[in-house]
Amino acid sequence: MNTITGKFHKTNNFNEIVLERRSVKVYDSEVKISREEMTEILTEASRAPSAINMQPWRFLVIDSPEGKEKLAPLASFNQTQVLTSSAVIAVFYDANNMEYIDEIFGKAVEHGYMPQDIMNMQVQQAKSYYANLSESDLRDMNLIDSGIVSMQLMLVARAMDMILTQWQDMIRNGLLKSLVLIKTGSNRSC
Repeated sequence: MNTITGKFHKTNNFNEIVLERRSVKVYDSEVKISREEMTEILTEASRAPSAINMQPWRFLVIDSPEGKEKLAPLASFNQTQVLTSSAVIAVFYDANNMEYIDEIFGKAVEHGYMPQDIMNMQVQQAKSYYANLSESDLRDMNLIDSGIVSMQLMLVARAMDMILTQWQDMIRNGLLKSLVLIKTGSNRSC
């Protein structure tokens, strides 16, 4: 079985982050991720681009042994990763994300990223655009956005000396993507 040792280090080097990212089959279940670290990972990953900035993703963090035990049977070939990981991040998309457009764009105005008149114009255009999308086109757009945020999660975690492994075999069970997160450490088997 493949294991990985804690040879990684926190880095901002893009090539190291991208080229040293890998999937791992067995983790050190003693390694834990703090709430502060998890919040930082999710906050930074949430800066991923999305269609019309709608940010349709929703995260569910499963880090308790009980939660991972319940999740493991759904993970098909990834049960060992679920059970030995520090946490599992399930990435869902909200098919009704347009309900939040005023709030999302309002925050952009509030933070000075765009003026009110531009917000009003873009919200009107976006609502018209979404109203004319077929259900399958909306699903595809949300899946793409969820894939982008999932990759961003992996890269953010890698930059923080963690490894995130992705699998998608749970789609039929209602989960879009699941990511297993572990924190590496020197001389630790993960």
